[in-house]
Amino acid sequence: MNKNSVGWVKIKLKILIGLLAIILFISSFSAFADAPFATTGIEITENEITIDVDYEKFNDDNQDTISVLTNQITVKNNNPTEVKILLDVSNLPSDYSSESQELTIAGNASVNANLNLNVPHEEEPGNSTIGDVVVLGEGNVELDKATLTQETKSMLEMTHIKVKYYIEAENEESDSFDSDTEDSFELDEKVQVYSEITLEIKIKNLLDDKYDVDIDNVKLTIEADDNDLFESGFDEEYELDNLKGEEKIEETITFMIDEEADVKEYTLELTLEGEDEEGIEYKLKKEITFELESKKDDIRILNVETVPEEITLCESQVTYSVSLKNLGHKDQKYVALSIFNEELKINENIQTINLEEHGDEDSWDKEFTLNLKNVKAKDYDLDITTYVDNDEPVDYERFKLVIGKCIKETVEKVEVKEVSKEEEIVESVTEVIVSNLDTEQNNKETVTTTTSTNQEGDLISSSAVVETVEDSYSKEDFIVGVMLVAIVMILILIIVFFVVLLK
Repeated sequence: MNKNSVGWVKIKLKILIGLLAIILFISSFSAFADAPFATTGIEITENEITIDVDYEKFNDDNQDTISVLTNQITVKNNNPTEVKILLDVSNLPSDYSSESQELTIAGNASVNANLNLNVPHEEEPGNSTIGDVVVLGEGNVELDKATLTQETKSMLEMTHIKVKYYIEAENEESDSFDSDTEDSFELDEKVQVYSEITLEIKIKNLLDDKYDVDIDNVKLTIEADDNDLFESGFDEEYELDNLKGEEKIEETITFMIDEEADVKEYTLELTLEGEDEEGIEYKLKKEITFELESKKDDIRILNVETVPEEITLCESQVTYSVSLKNLGHKDQKYVALSIFNEELKINENIQTINLEEHGDEDSWDKEFTLNLKNVKAKDYDLDITTYVDNDEPVDYERFKLVIGKCIKETVEKVEVKEVSKEEEIVESVTEVIVSNLDTEQNNKETVTTTTSTNQEGDLISSSAVVETVEDSYSKEDFIVGVMLVAIVMILILIIVFFVVLLK
């Protein structure tokens, strides 16, 4: 190979190396340049973006909005190269505002972000669509979007529920629930038929007291999936007081389970409603599930009453009656009843009462008479107990027998007789002289007493008439009159004197 050929090869090699250097330089420059705005291949992985709003954050009476971050937003870049996007919110209600974000996403990668919104006190509790989260590319072209949902917390809350109930006679149970975190509850034990249930419910306005927004028209409703659970006359709705910010109240509601309620599972639904001063309506529901249970031996004292209802010692005796009912699921042939009070010498013992299982012919009642002779006016306790098998206690009640004093009203009778023309009228007149120290004037008072009698001399009626008699003129009046006459005479003499002089 000659020298010219070798030189030409070297020249070509140098040119090739230079071209490679230029290519590498351009590539390096592009790598460090700003990423371009995306035009395609960008997506939001979530179909719905949620913003959790708690109006408790309002803490000033003049505050219009609160600042709230959305939940996580994931944006994926399906392009092999790095791109820039603008994350924003569109179609918001007029009183809302948002802050957009510019994000850079590497090729075939994802980023997580949150958007900040300024939220007013306008939406009711629960979920509501307020706009869209959008990804904007080059020229603000929309590349993808997801629905923006506002989840608003209720500011009216049942913070705690306590249920008191009976699992058998004189055996009370209670279950408590933190109802701000749960909506459905189940009682731990079965509830005795024809027994009392008490609900203690704590209610609160969660709004800040400095925000100064009350919740008005607060109403609590209690319903059952079977209305036969309640005794007739049960009031389902309860109007409660208005609640100021951060104010708590406790409502206690007691009701009896109807004696004919079926033995099965029941669900109580508690509904609390109210409206705040911004016009937002609140409505929340809680459910309590329980099961009624019928015992084998359940002889219940159903009623004790007296005749008359109000007893006083004006009566010589009183009648009281006791009613029993078999609420169990077994026939009872040896039911017994005892009534005892030592002071009143009451010691009733009745045995071998036959009661069929709950249903037909399951009731028994009897009247008792109490003699009130030598009884004191006071309150007496009657201890009443039912038994099965004649000696096994089942139910007990202490009945208060109130005996009052005998108070007789005294009525004054006035006998009125007509006065005939033939009856004589006797009048007597008594004069009384009264001195008046201030005026030194003597007044004469005449008291006239008229008494009427009939021919038999019986007294019919009497009355006093007081008359005041005054002198026509006093001594002072006479002196003043004389002086006036003298003055008039002097004036006449003066006038006559002047007339004579003029002539």
